[in-house]
Amino acid sequence: MGCANTNTNIHAQPQTYIKMNDGEVRDHYIIGDKLGKGSFGEVRKATHIVTGEERAIKFIDKAMLSRNEMKALIVEVSLLAEMDHPNIVKINDFYDEKFTFVLVTEIVRGGELFKKVAKKALKENEVQSVISNLLATVNYYNSKGVIHRDLKP
Repeated sequence: MGCANTNTNIHAQPQTYIKMNDGEVRDHYIIGDKLGKGSFGEVRKATHIVTGEERAIKFIDKAMLSRNEMKALIVEVSLLAEMDHPNIVKINDFYDEKFTFVLVTEIVRGGELFKKVAKKALKENEVQSVISNLLATVNYYNSKGVIHRDLKP
């Protein structure tokens, strides 16, 4: 969890910040291959049943989260849902299921930047572009009163 709002009046009440969808994610999406795994769950490719659009779906195991982490997650998702920037992943849906939180986002393609940096596979002009985009994104967050606490290459 990496975003914090500088507004101290935020309380983690999901219905205030983001609409949680009714039903379960499987009512709306066909779940596909695993794209990755993290500390709190996994990410899978999915297809929206009605539109056919591909999405990334992150399943977050509630058992892995403390109560405070659950509240922080809901606040972070709410903040991200308000963001509109080309370098910030768009949130499409959010589900609060019995054992998991389910976050539906656009699919980000192109691989992990960290792997490219580690292999020294970036040219100088590509590094300049990455840094410029990163700083523009951080500036956008800051202009919205949000501090990003978990930047990764």
